[in-house]
Amino acid sequence: MLQRLFGLGPEDIGVLQSLFDTLGGRAFGGLAKALDSGTAPAAALGLSPQLIENLYARAFALFDAGHVDRSEALFRTLCTLDGKRADHWMGLGICARVREDFNSAMVAFSTASSLRDDWAVPLFHLLEAHMRRGEFEAAAALLPRVEAGIEQLTAPIQDETARFKLALQVRRGG
Repeated sequence: MLQRLFGLGPEDIGVLQSLFDTLGGRAFGGLAKALDSGTAPAAALGLSPQLIENLYARAFALFDAGHVDRSEALFRTLCTLDGKRADHWMGLGICARVREDFNSAMVAFSTASSLRDDWAVPLFHLLEAHMRRGEFEAAAALLPRVEAGIEQLTAPIQDETARFKLALQVRRGG
């Protein structure tokens, strides 16, 4: 995993392994081996699933309370600790969206969508980002996928999808 995450070669991994062994003995060495074998950092660090759920709940509560920056930091941490959870990436993307950082939001929403390709919510948010950026062809390409999962979306998001569809039709002249 370290090789993939940081583009490290086998010799670099060996150096890191030696460093971990020197700094922390078996604990760090075991961590490096666990990460390199593909174990999620949270599991490699011995963090319980309940702790991860508590962090998620805290990030969500901070967001709801209007503390987007603090919430975003927790969602970023969650994505690092357990990057295979689409909900973590959605939280990070929503925080970036609120800050109007559409580039970061699109990366997060794309990641969430790749983790749960049957989930329309990240697709809607990608559609919205493309619309706001004036990338109408990309938005039009996503629209059928969003519409295919429309029942997964809340009523206000369904209404917004309909408005985006109408705007795209008007742009195409029909």
